[in-house]
Amino acid sequence: MTKDSMLSIIVPVFNEDECIDEFYSRTVRTLSTIECNFEIIFINDGSIDRSLEILTQLRASDSRVKVISLSRNFGHQNAVTAGLAHCIGKSVVVIDCDLQDPPELIPQLYEAWIAGAAVVNAVRRNREGETYFKKITAKSFYRLFQRMVPFDIPLDSGDFRLMDRVVVDTILNLPEKNKFIRGLVAWSGFTQVSIEYERSSRFAGTTKYSLSKMLKLSIDAITSFSLTPLRIASLLGFALFFLSTLTIPVIAVLRIFGISGLGGQTTVIEFVVLFGGLNLLILGVVGEYVGHLLVEVKGRPTYLLDVDND
Repeated sequence: MTKDSMLSIIVPVFNEDECIDEFYSRTVRTLSTIECNFEIIFINDGSIDRSLEILTQLRASDSRVKVISLSRNFGHQNAVTAGLAHCIGKSVVVIDCDLQDPPELIPQLYEAWIAGAAVVNAVRRNREGETYFKKITAKSFYRLFQRMVPFDIPLDSGDFRLMDRVVVDTILNLPEKNKFIRGLVAWSGFTQVSIEYERSSRFAGTTKYSLSKMLKLSIDAITSFSLTPLRIASLLGFALFFLSTLTIPVIAVLRIFGISGLGGQTTVIEFVVLFGGLNLLILGVVGEYVGHLLVEVKGRPTYLLDVDND
């Protein structure tokens, strides 16, 4: 070990009273094997069970534990952002407390950071205890997202990762409020490595990520980093308009020669498709300008200096 610094562990919590004690025990036992000081920051994201009570007891018994309690449930990504804003470590790990992501992997993440990586992603080799629907939708989303954004994002990775302080500060300094953390980490472009692991079933309780929340996160992710949906609308509109303009003279010639089956409804349908395509094309063009306005409003920097840049 060559970096003498504080390691911060960020743990968002929402109704996890059955998992907190076990998570704390395993995490502290694991961190005791690393030659560094550490802090564990729990973010109570508006829990309505005994989570806050348990966290308060842990804080009273261990000075390395910090508790940030939000006024209501603001969502996982906002809870993580709150933790990042209140940590002091030069290296920061984000991990959930349901123990699907093992705290025992943290030493490997830390060693990779010591070796020079600015970001160390934990990539799921297997996902135990999850339904086939959850697995296939998650796998499909990551591959779709990878195709739609202009940067590489590790497939099958969540928010479980270690980040250098420079990466954390970069994310916090971005003015946008609706942050998709894993996307921003990949967008930042700092030196990244991945470590595979077996994801376990939840230690206790049920998942707090409903289908509606997963769908919202997916839509937010894509619309935050890609203008592709707008361009698809433009291309679809152009294709419909182009095909309609080609078929109009064909239909006219066929009717002149008395081909049967081409009644008045054919002309109506043709013009509906023509003007529908034209509308989509115009909306797509307008959408392109709106998309560029969105990029400007987000205010992300046009470039970032590397971690080791002097």
